[in-house]
Amino acid sequence: MATKQVISFNDSSTPVIVADTNASANTLVMRDSSKNVAGNLQTNVTTATTNTFINPVPVIQTGNFSAAVDTDMYECDATGGAIAATLPAAASCPGREYTFIRISASNNVTVTGNGAETIDGANTYVLSAQWQTVRIRSNGTSWRRVA
Repeated sequence: MATKQVISFNDSSTPVIVADTNASANTLVMRDSSKNVAGNLQTNVTTATTNTFINPVPVIQTGNFSAAVDTDMYECDATGGAIAATLPAAASCPGREYTFIRISASNNVTVTGNGAETIDGANTYVLSAQWQTVRIRSNGTSWRRVA
């Protein structure tokens, strides 16, 4: 018997969609609100992360920090001095995204790859203007800007 993990998505414009493990091993299926199979989401699923909570509220940072696994958005207030944000190893979190926003009018916020890892080929990405934002995603070996 397959283990059932239920993931529900709901907003005001779409019906509830439930994904669960199908009877065939390592396959996720999408079900409509009547619980009918509405298509495969992904096949050959070998691992899944469970019980990982990502804080939906941005965390405000006022000093240097390392991006955490349970937070995906940082509002960086560099009023008191420049801030360095360090990303985790890309190999430890393929597909993971982080968003950094400079909310202060002064001082840069520098996002740095882990060790020799790069962000679009460079070791750092600098937020040099107030409200400048960058979203970065791990591809498993380095980081890419996606917005």
